[in-house]
Amino acid sequence: MEEIDFTKIHPLNSTWVYWYHDFSDDFSENKFIKAIEFSTIEDFTAAFNNIYPIDTGMYFMMRKGISPCWEEQKNSHLWWLRKKISSEYEAKCIWLSLARYIVGETLFKGDDACYSPFINGISISPKDNSYVFKIWTNGDYGDKQMEIINVREYIGNIEKIKYKLNFAKDAKYLFNNQKSGQFQYKKKHK
Repeated sequence: MEEIDFTKIHPLNSTWVYWYHDFSDDFSENKFIKAIEFSTIEDFTAAFNNIYPIDTGMYFMMRKGISPCWEEQKNSHLWWLRKKISSEYEAKCIWLSLARYIVGETLFKGDDACYSPFINGISISPKDNSYVFKIWTNGDYGDKQMEIINVREYIGNIEKIKYKLNFAKDAKYLFNNQKSGQFQYKKKHK
């Protein structure tokens, strides 16, 4: 049997930053706490083995150099995935699965792997007996959006999917009509 070298380091394609935001704070950039930066699989594993309970605040995992703030121009497209979850344990398992696919650049498959650089990061926040998972992106994938990001395969049935374009006052949302499976754009009303 071949001997395994446990001292070998496995670099990621990008450096990632793990952020925390307390519910009681406003959303100004200085209120986000940079918890850890990692660029290897080993450091990623260590970070996830030591995170606080995910119901204590909002967590973000973003590529280095990209802020977890909505106002960041690089975060021009955002998927909101809401799922009713009965336990923090289940939410943490889903969060870890999404994180593995994101840092491993494997959320996309086959010919669509070229879209991986469009992923800026992910976030999780507890809300009303459910958890909201967000995939932060910097590009529009056109008609392939849900075909490419087929998150149901990774996290099961999702209660609500919403897509938001960051165009300030002209923001548009893309809603998934759960009955028909079709996506519909709605203009943001203030």
